[in-house]
Amino acid sequence: MDDFRLRVFITAAKTLNFTKCAEQLFISQPAVSKHIGELESRYKVQLFERSGSRLALTEAGRVMLEHAERIADGYRRLQYEMDLFTDRLGGELKVGASTTIAQYVLPQVLARFTARFPEVKVSLASGNSEQVEAALARHDTDLGLVESSARHPGFHYEPFIPDELVLIASTKGRYGRCDQVTLAELQTVPLVLRESGSGTLEVISKYLAAADVRLASLRVVMQLGSTESIKSFVRNSDAMAIVSVASIVDELRSGELRIIDIEGCTIRREFSFCWPEGRSDALAARFVEFARHIRPDPSRRFCDILQAVFGCGIAAGSVRVLENAVACHRKPLVVYPWSVSVMLLRPKFLTRRGFGTLHLRGGMLKYVITFYLWKPI
Repeated sequence: MDDFRLRVFITAAKTLNFTKCAEQLFISQPAVSKHIGELESRYKVQLFERSGSRLALTEAGRVMLEHAERIADGYRRLQYEMDLFTDRLGGELKVGASTTIAQYVLPQVLARFTARFPEVKVSLASGNSEQVEAALARHDTDLGLVESSARHPGFHYEPFIPDELVLIASTKGRYGRCDQVTLAELQTVPLVLRESGSGTLEVISKYLAAADVRLASLRVVMQLGSTESIKSFVRNSDAMAIVSVASIVDELRSGELRIIDIEGCTIRREFSFCWPEGRSDALAARFVEFARHIRPDPSRRFCDILQAVFGCGIAAGSVRVLENAVACHRKPLVVYPWSVSVMLLRPKFLTRRGFGTLHLRGGMLKYVITFYLWKPI
C-alpha cells in the first residue's frame, strides 16, 4: 500500500543527491530519476532545481515533502495498528521515570498500554533523572524516561515529547499581578526549586548559565523533591518557582497560579527515553513504540495550556475560518493557523504571546505551530 515513489522522493529530498538516494534504497540512479519524473508529471510541477550535480528543493518540492512525510507517517501508523491485531505481548516491564514525567505524562500512557496488553505486568518507579539512570545501570528497571538534557556515556537516549519550564507565582501572593521579570529581578525574588540531581534543575542551570546567571546567585529559599510539593509551597507563600508547564494546567484553569515571563529567556527541553547501550529488550521497545504512537497531539496539548493561561476561546483552521472567528468573537481568543497564510490576517488584530512558535518532530512528521492571542480593540 505504501507508494514507493513517495519514499524515493522523501529520501532524495533529504539527501539532495540522487546517487545517495539510490544507495540508501538499493535501487539504480535511473530508477530514482524515473520515480521523481513520474511525480513531477503527475502534479505538473518541478520538485527539484538542478544546477550541475547540485540539487535543491523548489517551493513545490518543499510543499510535497511536508505532505509526503505526513503520508509516510500515516502508513507507518496504519501498519502499527494492523500489527496490534495479531500481536500478543506478555511478561513484566519495569519502568523508571523522572518525577514530572511519572506524575503528569506517563499515567495516561500506562493506562492505555495495560488496557491493550493486559498480559503485561508493568511497574513504575519514580525519582529524579540521576536516580532513574542509576536504577537502569543496576538493572533494577528495564526502561527509563528522563527530563535532563545531559547525555551520559553508556546510555542510549531517544526523544519522546517536548516540554517547557515556566516561572510561576500564586495569584494571591505578592507577585500575583506581575507579568514579567528580568533576569536581574529573578535573582532577587524568593525561589523554590527542585533538588540536586533533578533533571529540571539541571536544565534550569544550563539555560541560566547561557545568560550569565549562576544558580548560586539566585535567592533559593527551598529545594523540594517533587513538583506537587513545590506547587503547594508556592500557593501558600510569596515565593516563585520554575516548573514544567504540563504540571500546572489545572492550577492555571482554577486561577490559583499564573505564569510570569522571564524576559529574554524561554526554557525548553525534551523528555527522553533512555536505556543502557547494548541492552536489548523487546517489551521495552514495544512500549516505546506504543507511547510514541499515542502521545498527545502537540497542537491540542498546547492549546489546552494556552486556554488555561488566557482564559479564552480557541479557533483553529484556515485563514477564512480564523477571520470569521476574529470578526465574531468579543472575548480574547487563541488562534493558530493551519498554514503560513495567516499573514493575510491584519497584524493589528494579533499580539504574539506566550509560547510563540513551537517546532516539534515526531519520527519523520514535523509540527510547526504558531499561536497568537487576539484581543478585541
